[in-house]
Amino acid sequence: MYPPCLPPAKPQFPALAIQNLTIVNNAGVIALRLTASADPGACTVIRMCPAPVASVSDITALYQAKYGLPAVGTKVFLQGNQFIDGHQSIPTVFSALVPAQT
Repeated sequence: MYPPCLPPAKPQFPALAIQNLTIVNNAGVIALRLTASADPGACTVIRMCPAPVASVSDITALYQAKYGLPAVGTKVFLQGNQFIDGHQSIPTVFSALVPAQT
């Protein structure tokens, strides 16, 4: 007789390191940035979020490659979550408005 096949136990997800999405428009150059309390790690999924430098991950290139640059006055929504051993955490939604030039 074979032992029962049980799925892995649901993991305890750590707090999501990503805290906020900010968008800046410096003389027409738009940049999307995630602020993080720590390195989001390999389990955090926002198209493989880059490691933060001084608590900020610049995701402009990732966003632009998929969607192009957002227009002034539009709102950008991102969803971040974690995957561990086939389990997915509840997504957290971040949003920010693209400001006019500063």
